[in-house]
This record gives sequence, structure tokens and C-alpha cells, in this order.
Amino acid sequence: MRPLARNARDADELRVNVTPLIDVVMVMIVFFLIVGKLAADERSPIDLPDAIATSGAPDSDTLIINVAGDGSLILRGQVVTTERLGEALTRERSLHPGVVVRIRADRSLDYASVEPVVRACRAAGVTTVRLAATGGPAGAGEGSP
Repeated sequence: MRPLARNARDADELRVNVTPLIDVVMVMIVFFLIVGKLAADERSPIDLPDAIATSGAPDSDTLIINVAGDGSLILRGQVVTTERLGEALTRERSLHPGVVVRIRADRSLDYASVEPVVRACRAAGVTTVRLAATGGPAGAGEGSP
């Protein structure tokens, strides 16, 4: 059998440059981390109320605020106070003027538990606020009327 490289110059030509491969893998890792974080907001354990009319999937510039059964506010997977929520909404609106806020509140809550979130949205200048609900008897899945 003949060796693959006869001299140093041939050995250099046979090397495989893995730098582009590593770059692609790193981009994929970052992509899946971001998508996983966004999906985690959608999977928060909140029992949504039923709705008859539903709309499609959320917009790409949708900011999801979860109101858990105990009344705690969850923004991007972190529990926040109403004051911190207002600051975050103001910051988000300055970065994305057309931001859409979707509020996912547990069905066991009264509107009084959701109202501070709506007020914070209004104070921050957010013009589109949607309340999330399950499809109910007319449809399946989650929508945001």
C-alpha cells in the first residue's frame, strides 16, 4: 500500500478545514436555544379559558406575558413584579414599536388579576393587547382572539 502523503506539501493539501463546520454548528445551537426559550413561554402550565373564535399563530413580534394561578407575572420565563413589567414593556416598545402583547392568564383568575398587566401595557404605550384562550368547543388548540 502506498502512503497518503509523500511529503509535507501533500499532507497540507489533505487537511480538512473544520472551521466552517464549527461555525454552522454554533449557529444551529444558538438557534435552537432561542427557539426553545420561546417555546417554553408557550408551554407554561396555565389553564386557559375557552373561546369560540380563534386566530392563527402569534406574530413574530409578540411578547407573551403569563399570569399564573397564584397571580404571579411571568415574562420570558422569569417572575416579575408589575413595576418591572412596566419597565420591560417600555423597553420592548422602544425597540419594537409595533410589539403585540399576548396575555395568557389562568382560567381560575378574576379579571382583577389581569387588569394590572393591561394597565402596564397601556402605560407603556402598547397598542395591541390580546388575551389568550383555548379553542373550546368550536376549535382545538390555542388561539388569541
